[in-house]
Amino acid sequence: MTRFCSRLNFLAVAAALCMGGAASAASYAPGDLYAGAAKAAGDSFAGPAATITLGVTGIASFGAPGSPANVIRTLQLVPFAAVTGIGWDVNVTAFSPSWLSELTVGFGSSSASFVNLNVGSGDDDPGTMSYSSGGIVDLVALGFDFNVDADGLLVMEFSESFVDNVSPDGVWNSGFLTFEVSAIPEPATYGLMALGLLAVGATVRRRKQA
Repeated sequence: MTRFCSRLNFLAVAAALCMGGAASAASYAPGDLYAGAAKAAGDSFAGPAATITLGVTGIASFGAPGSPANVIRTLQLVPFAAVTGIGWDVNVTAFSPSWLSELTVGFGSSSASFVNLNVGSGDDDPGTMSYSSGGIVDLVALGFDFNVDADGLLVMEFSESFVDNVSPDGVWNSGFLTFEVSAIPEPATYGLMALGLLAVGATVRRRKQA
């Protein structure tokens, strides 16, 4: 059975997403787990926005956020890229007495507060279930959009909102998380853009005078 969460179902999406605590940058390192528009570390995005997909098959969650047993994944974006959307299409299992609603993935920059996603929000039972966002959820509209730091890292931690006496508490059996990101030009890039516009203006003026 698949639980479907429409982009228009604002209350359901808001319930599944919440702000978390600050992240610790010390344990993070660049990864190579991106697919789609970002082809290599440090690549810029083709166009104003791009989607990047992370496979979650086999990732287990053990403890509360910050637990050393939890799985950390990173995506290498460009510096200061804006994360503006999130989508999910996953199958997860919560082992009794843990609940499906407790499986959490927190995502954010390497230094800022995380946005926590509970794909099984409201399902306060153990078991196996599939969940889909039905597309990209607009984080800007929900007030949860953010920018990564100068290191370009989008950091994810797979954890549990409540720790039960079982290890692991749950597992992401299959599926993907999809992030919508936009590259933000660095100050030097703005300067080059301004010079380019000045050059175009000068060319236009010369043509008019001719």
